[in-house]
Amino acid sequence: MKIDKLKSSNLSNEDFEWLKKSYTQSDSFNLDGFASILADDVSFQMGNNPMVIGKEEILKNVAAFWGSIHSMNHNFINVFSIEKTIILEAHIDYQKKDGEIITIPCITIIDRNENGLATSNRVFIDMSPLFN
Repeated sequence: MKIDKLKSSNLSNEDFEWLKKSYTQSDSFNLDGFASILADDVSFQMGNNPMVIGKEEILKNVAAFWGSIHSMNHNFINVFSIEKTIILEAHIDYQKKDGEIITIPCITIIDRNENGLATSNRVFIDMSPLFN
């Protein structure tokens, strides 16, 4: 997770730290750390894949995805917050198993509950360059 390309953010320091923590866990393939930011009844959708409901199902899907790539790194571009919703624009550097690096832009919308846990995570991204 990198913030050196960050153009703008209106997040509080606390929310920005939460966001950095969540993406640091994700980029390091730390499944337990990633799980710690999710509510039990969270929903998750990446690109045009079906929505997945529930922490355990999401963790299975995320682990399978992480197993299909060598590494990834989120570069934050813009971050906005509206009440309990965070909107992140990022460029993600994916390293494939063969070593090739592909950068894909995305927008992620994360809804959080009163305890600060993610209740919904919707990733708007075209993953086809990664698997072609």
